[in-house]
Amino acid sequence: MTKKILSIFTTLIMSVSLAGVLPAVTVGAETSGDYEYTVLDDDTVEITGYTGSETELEIPSEIDGKSVTSIGEYGFYCCGNLESVKIPDNVTSIGYGAFLSCENLTNVTIGNGVTTLGRGRAFQGCTKLTSIIIGNKLKSIPEETFLNCTNLSYVEIGNGLTRIEKLAFENCSSLKNITIPNSVIYIGQSAFFGCGLTSITIPYSVTNIESIAFASCSSLSEINVDSNNKNYSSQDGVLFNYNKTKLLQYPIGKTLATYTIPNSVTSIGYSTFHSCNNLTKISIPNSVTSIEEYAFWGCNSLTSFTIPDSVISIGDSAFSGCDDLTIKCYQGSYAEQYAKENNIKYELIVDNNPPHNTDNNSNTQTPNNNSTKPNQTVSPTNNKKTNPSINKVTVPKPAKVKSVKLTAKKKKLNVKWKKVSGATGYEVTYATNNKFTKNKKTVKVKKNKVTITRLKSKKWYFVKVRAYKKANGDINYGKWSKVVKKKAK
Repeated sequence: MTKKILSIFTTLIMSVSLAGVLPAVTVGAETSGDYEYTVLDDDTVEITGYTGSETELEIPSEIDGKSVTSIGEYGFYCCGNLESVKIPDNVTSIGYGAFLSCENLTNVTIGNGVTTLGRGRAFQGCTKLTSIIIGNKLKSIPEETFLNCTNLSYVEIGNGLTRIEKLAFENCSSLKNITIPNSVIYIGQSAFFGCGLTSITIPYSVTNIESIAFASCSSLSEINVDSNNKNYSSQDGVLFNYNKTKLLQYPIGKTLATYTIPNSVTSIGYSTFHSCNNLTKISIPNSVTSIEEYAFWGCNSLTSFTIPDSVISIGDSAFSGCDDLTIKCYQGSYAEQYAKENNIKYELIVDNNPPHNTDNNSNTQTPNNNSTKPNQTVSPTNNKKTNPSINKVTVPKPAKVKSVKLTAKKKKLNVKWKKVSGATGYEVTYATNNKFTKNKKTVKVKKNKVTITRLKSKKWYFVKVRAYKKANGDINYGKWSKVVKKKAK
């Protein structure tokens, strides 16, 4: 009796353990030929399973006289014989993991009726998948949809798409190029991480490119950007021109790797272009206010980067490994200060107008040893002592910041202080020791408060704040506030 009870108990444990791994068995399903299905409330059919051995499959638009409108979760999970699938237009949804691990699947055509791909992973692990055509009603490519589809080389996306979620195409190492339709507004974290991309077209409609979106795309050398009917001029051998709905690129002379970010983007996220070591030119619009940590880490071919004075925050190691980089920036800008503090070669731009997606605003001249003027390249060894002319302050120094208060949140600190009369903005520096030598980071803000994110839980942070005043290209800093500390939750 005891052995029998133990056997039943063991069986129950194994069943519960496997429930989280294997697809759920459809309860009350009906069958028709090779298809298992359920009838939905609107008297349409959802395919929940397939037992056939076809290699080229065109999913029927009707089963037993009822319209097929959806493919359920894990509907074709591990169908090893499938090589080609065509999904009809009347299907509106494809469930989570619908074709997960169909290891021989090579070609998929998604009909124009499909609006959702469930929660994701629809084609994850289809390692032989080479081609996918997506209809024009799909709104979002969810998380991990094509994760590890290492042979995927051709993707055609309809004009209805608005979002590409995180990890959507991660490790699609055979994907050399992709055109994103001008309906897309969002590219998620790690969306193209580790892809074999050599070129990509990003439309003007995109407003958010999340962290690590193109990281480890080591072959990436060209990113074209729809310029919203505005013409780009020649950029060191590459002419960009917008014509109707297609961005045309004309190589002139040698081909350079050039990337122009659309002026709808406000932030370049954490590790966005990490290890894109073929990129040699970057140009950003004056809509961008921050460049986050490791954004261009390891881009060792990057030689020139124009940073507008709209940028008021650059994260730690944003350009680590960019040994030949020259930052082009405006006198008195945050970028100039960043270049000095991080020992990066920089070049001052004479024109006071912010750059507009072009590097034609500046000219490089050979620096002399007596002074530093706009249009000269300043090597890391040049500093305030040897080049006093570029650090001359003509604006009054703002008062010392007082009453700095910290509020701890989960992996965050809210920092607030008393306003300083006449200040243009504030500089907030934080670190994990009171000498500000460990994990030091600095951000600039306009208001008298800021939320510091991506902190480590249960770790002490030290914070200090100072005001600055900026006018006519000159900048002056007030004294640092008293150092305050708080442990992040």
